[in-house]
Amino acid sequence: MAHFEFFDAPPEVPAEQVRLRAEIAAQSFWLAGAKLALLAVKTNFNPAQPRVPAGNPAGGQWAPGGGGRAGRFSNHQTKRPKSDPTLSMTSKERDSARRADVLKGEGGDFFVAPNPSANPNAPGYEDPSKSQVGIYNKEIELVAARENVDPDLIRTIMYIETTHGQYFGIGPLADALGISKTILPMNIYASLWGKLGSRSYLEIPINNITAGAKILKGIIGNLAEPSVAVVATLYNALDATSVSDYGARAAAVYKARPWKTP
Repeated sequence: MAHFEFFDAPPEVPAEQVRLRAEIAAQSFWLAGAKLALLAVKTNFNPAQPRVPAGNPAGGQWAPGGGGRAGRFSNHQTKRPKSDPTLSMTSKERDSARRADVLKGEGGDFFVAPNPSANPNAPGYEDPSKSQVGIYNKEIELVAARENVDPDLIRTIMYIETTHGQYFGIGPLADALGISKTILPMNIYASLWGKLGSRSYLEIPINNITAGAKILKGIIGNLAEPSVAVVATLYNALDATSVSDYGARAAAVYKARPWKTP
């Protein structure tokens, strides 16, 4: 005769323990997703991106418009006619109209003309030792992944704003005292971008970086053919109609990547 042993049934798991296990599982799932998002940003990986067919000089490489540096702004590169209605407006009107479209993320068709005379060289007051890119590198990565903005574009703007915007050391102090019009590290003009958060909100670094990323994303969304020079020009002055020295400098900084990160 077969011999069977009988065991007591396991005690019922308390409801509170079940709830805690569910919360831990959910947090683990979210963390795994966040790590994948950061990996995608760091490697510029896009599983849907096509590759150049074999037989071409660039065969096997990522095709433009998906990953890699050539496609960083590709999500917004829809070809639209250059019929920017704001060009006929006054500078103040153009700034206001474009700001509204930036906050919406689309709806405008900004045109900024090339400017071969724009100076890409560092101005005399640029102080690389004041760069805050290394300080906020982790925040930049997190915000870039969340907002789907090129982290090196955020670094470029932060590098310029913190190395240009110290005002002989008075800038950070003015921020701390709440008397500056713009707030580092992304040098957000608090009164003009109030819809992105209050001054006290923008004084928190990660919120400031998020606001800067949202502005960059909104600018890109209103450009038919974004480039670092054009995006940076508009970040600095929304009423611009041609690439500025600021924009040319940003393009040079983006290429050189002079910041130091951990």
